[in-house]
Amino acid sequence: MITAQDGFIDLSWAGAAWCVTGVRLEPDPTIAHNASALGLPEEERRRRAVARERAWLADAWAPDGRCWELRYGPSGRGDGRLDCVLLARAYGLTPEAARTAAYRLREHLDRLPSSVRAIPLGTPRLTSWLRPFEPSESAQPTEIRPRVHWSKLARADAAFPYGLYVDALTAEPIAWEPLWTELTRIDGMFTLGIRLEPMPWRHQDAAMLDRLLTEYSALERPGRFNPAIGRQEEALPFARQAVAGYTRLRHVASTEYAYRLRTTLACADRATDQSAAQAAHLLAATFGGPGQDGSRAVARPVQDHGERRAAWHAFTHLHDVWLPRTREQEFPYAFGEFERMLADRVGVFEASAVFRLPTETSGHLPLFSVGAPAGATATPTTLPPWTASEPGLPPPPPGFTDGRTP
Repeated sequence: MITAQDGFIDLSWAGAAWCVTGVRLEPDPTIAHNASALGLPEEERRRRAVARERAWLADAWAPDGRCWELRYGPSGRGDGRLDCVLLARAYGLTPEAARTAAYRLREHLDRLPSSVRAIPLGTPRLTSWLRPFEPSESAQPTEIRPRVHWSKLARADAAFPYGLYVDALTAEPIAWEPLWTELTRIDGMFTLGIRLEPMPWRHQDAAMLDRLLTEYSALERPGRFNPAIGRQEEALPFARQAVAGYTRLRHVASTEYAYRLRTTLACADRATDQSAAQAAHLLAATFGGPGQDGSRAVARPVQDHGERRAAWHAFTHLHDVWLPRTREQEFPYAFGEFERMLADRVGVFEASAVFRLPTETSGHLPLFSVGAPAGATATPTTLPPWTASEPGLPPPPPGFTDGRTP
């Protein structure tokens, strides 16, 4: 069942419920010229802004089924600028519990850093940002993903036939002005959504990381004498790279909050997909930073028809869904639960680098519209019902509520 009223949209399905709310974000033009910023280099101002945003993310972190999604799209005013909203979705065992949790998330939206102005979204605008357009059958949303590395482990003492590790995204306070500028050049209707869902590190995650470090540490050194080949087995360079990756991740697991990340660039039709291709690759290059195989992130169009439908359904409900053909990056076996976690999870420093609130820079042409966009009441306040062929929202991952109502 889907209902909508007073700036909140309720979604209920199969014994669980969600509630969505949100705000429109505008960069505060006075921040670029206030006394605290005078004389600061742009890099220092950006570093401080990212630190404030990271602090807000940390304050709003709780593994109770909540998620946040930052969305960018064309302003619709013909000015070549962008609009931005921050959407929040709360989980509850009942619609009433989900609505109560959503009210609490709305309070977090009122405590955003002072570099932005948060303007409440009425239900019509909230609905239009949840479902900004109906994509054509040929449209292929693109996901920006951490790069997956894998290799056959040609050692008799290897515990598994193929090795795998996932690159980290950048943790640096990257400049978003080139990305926003590239988004303004997309010809057609599009929405860029960056979704963060707080996820706890579980005991079994740490145990598996320790096991992998033990296995790969053995494989990065020469092995035993192998009579089948008449010599000592060689050290595996891939194992050395995997050790570096899992050592970093083990440190993150013990020191940082974690989030499940989904970044989707959705377009209304195939022509807009093609126009947005450069923006998708720039996003991947910037999010990943330089790595051994180019960027540590990749742009992956969702090409399978069934996965496109599932991806769009998740996008319009602030959810996430596993897309094996898109996300497994040609790995020869299906990912298990742990491998999916590796491919989806980022630490708080990575999250704050790619989840950037809008800002204007002195000396740069304005990138964001200010004021209520045109046609703010043109969208209906109800979403079309699900059909029998569409899956409902799946339940939250285990451990989110521990049997308690949020």
